[in-house]
Amino acid sequence: MTAEIEITSATVWDDGQVARWALLGNTARRVTAVFGCRQQQIIGHGRAPGDVPAVTDEQVVRHSALARSVGLEFLYLLNGRCDHLQIDAPEVRGQLIADIDWIVQCVRATSVVVADQRVARLVRSRYSRQALGIRVSTIAAVMAPEDLEPWLALDIDGVVLHHDVARDFDLLQHFAATLRARAPETHLELLLNESCLHGCASRDAHYARLARASLGYMEGFQQNCNLPKFQDPSLLLSANWIRPEDVTFYRSLGIRRFKVAGREMPASWLDRAVHAYVAGSYRGNLVDLLTMTPPGLGVQAADVFFLDNRRLSGLLEGLCSLKGPKRVFYRDLAADLWHDGALRIEDPGAEYEVARGNPRCAQAGQHHDTLSSLGVFSDPAYGNRRRAPEALVNISSSR
Repeated sequence: MTAEIEITSATVWDDGQVARWALLGNTARRVTAVFGCRQQQIIGHGRAPGDVPAVTDEQVVRHSALARSVGLEFLYLLNGRCDHLQIDAPEVRGQLIADIDWIVQCVRATSVVVADQRVARLVRSRYSRQALGIRVSTIAAVMAPEDLEPWLALDIDGVVLHHDVARDFDLLQHFAATLRARAPETHLELLLNESCLHGCASRDAHYARLARASLGYMEGFQQNCNLPKFQDPSLLLSANWIRPEDVTFYRSLGIRRFKVAGREMPASWLDRAVHAYVAGSYRGNLVDLLTMTPPGLGVQAADVFFLDNRRLSGLLEGLCSLKGPKRVFYRDLAADLWHDGALRIEDPGAEYEVARGNPRCAQAGQHHDTLSSLGVFSDPAYGNRRRAPEALVNISSSR
């Protein structure tokens, strides 16, 4: 059964859950695929290995078979940023070929999700599109139609666009028009529920670190993403998430595939997110649906950040008609929501003020200070020092 809107979801290897998802929705909107991979593999993936459930090869094979039996595709992740790997080195190439052959012959995945063109070329050297599809990961950072050129030569079946393009509606229409003309069988896909900072300067380093599981994952990136939201709540609004109610708007732009992230989250959390996006509505705290859990707090993000989803009706229409800077738009919206209690941050001891039309943190609270204490380290693999922005450090040290 085809669907006008296709939802692709993370899986946490719960066979019963995936079987239930296959029954959700209808020809207008339904789950059509699930994705996952081993915790550890030579080509990493977009999560720290310790953050996702352990799974045996036998469980992966069984889960993929279950998904196919209920009419869902299974997508296997080979989407780590593997700049550090010499793909043509005999030992690396041999292990990667063994993994690809296992994915095709045992897992029988519909597609692999990749971020490195060298990996895609190796896949295509062994298997046709009919034998194994290729979807380009958001980690590949496709931000403009010209970024697609080298990928289209590899006969891809889809591409998950960069986080930051989700609210550039003219650009999305340009992407859709380009693919209609150049590769009509290749689909655009958008992430639904990530809350990364727009224009995050740490994005590439974060994904590169995640792919190097042998080094051990060092936190700091999540703190750098979440600490600024304590300081300036409007940054939560400008993150490029998509509400369940707004998926139909993107369908009108020519996009029909959408991805629910959350491999690191509990099965019950993932179930709530999938149900909301298939239903196309959610009446609670939008943060309930976002992969935004700050590490080290001992509480869920939704216990700290509240954003009333019902009050966000008209967000995209407001952006479409916007004449001024988006930052001003988000700050004004944050002020309105904050005033009505539709946006708030529950951080014991914190004090906020609305300055120049925007809520700002005047006194850091307990959760901010906990994250700040975790957020400084240097990463010798990338020469990349991660720390809280200076403004946040000043607030924390002003006590």
